[in-house]
Amino acid sequence: MSILLKLVPTLVSWYLRFVKFTSKVIVLNPENLDLAKKMGKHGNYALAVWHEHYPTSVLTELDSGLVTMASQSKDGSLAADTISKLGFTPTRGSSSRGGAKALQSMIEQINEKRLNSAITVDGPRGPSYVPKKGILVVSHECEAPVLCIQSISTRRFCISKSWDKTKIPKPFGRIYVAYGRPFQVENLNNDYLKSYSEQIVTTQQGLTEQIRKHVEH
Repeated sequence: MSILLKLVPTLVSWYLRFVKFTSKVIVLNPENLDLAKKMGKHGNYALAVWHEHYPTSVLTELDSGLVTMASQSKDGSLAADTISKLGFTPTRGSSSRGGAKALQSMIEQINEKRLNSAITVDGPRGPSYVPKKGILVVSHECEAPVLCIQSISTRRFCISKSWDKTKIPKPFGRIYVAYGRPFQVENLNNDYLKSYSEQIVTTQQGLTEQIRKHVEH
């Protein structure tokens, strides 16, 4: 790995920390976050995030130890190092490679350390806005509610060549954060999984509409 590539995690961490420092964060419905903390067995929750807005959505969780996943690819090594630099706890794997092992590692770390977690529910390769079941398994096994989050900055740029057109926040903006009503996953049979996935989609659509009142999407 070149020296320049080795610097990427540090530079990304510095950049996102600068964005948070210079931005005004506005939480539209903090009562849902408070409810999620009360619902969790250990006061923790599992954030359901669209991949498109992941960089913005995790800003409120910097240095919290949040457990999240990075792929096992070469790029995943950079992602895992970046996750660590942001004060999060990385596990390695994805829905397409090493996912079951990484998911189990995530569950073990959450239960052992009683940490919050975040999963890009439509990642790592899409299709966009189609949730996978990983977060539902985490919720069930950790007795931590699923908490949908949508977070968009008034100042951002788009990585147009990425599969989901990932949005990166810019400094000196207003970051609007909206939380959905948390729910606990009680059953993992197929009918329930389908219902929970539909609930995530519906909730995220509602959060997006809520933020659109403040931010041009």
